[in-house]
Amino acid sequence: MKLEIEMELVRLGAINPKKTVNPEEIRQNLSAFQSVFDTALSELTLLEQVGMISGEIYLRRSLNQ
Repeated sequence: MKLEIEMELVRLGAINPKKTVNPEEIRQNLSAFQSVFDTALSELTLLEQVGMISGEIYLRRSLNQ
């Protein structure tokens, strides 16, 4: 699920703090269960792979790293 979230952020262009998206939009696009999505997003945030500003998220690192 973590990789799917990252790929969806890239697809939506949410790759820096100036372009963020609502996490609910990502969850709906992926048709993910709330609990599974929340766990994956929490892990990505803790690992600083995804940033959050005012409740919206963006990818903090390149998928090529």
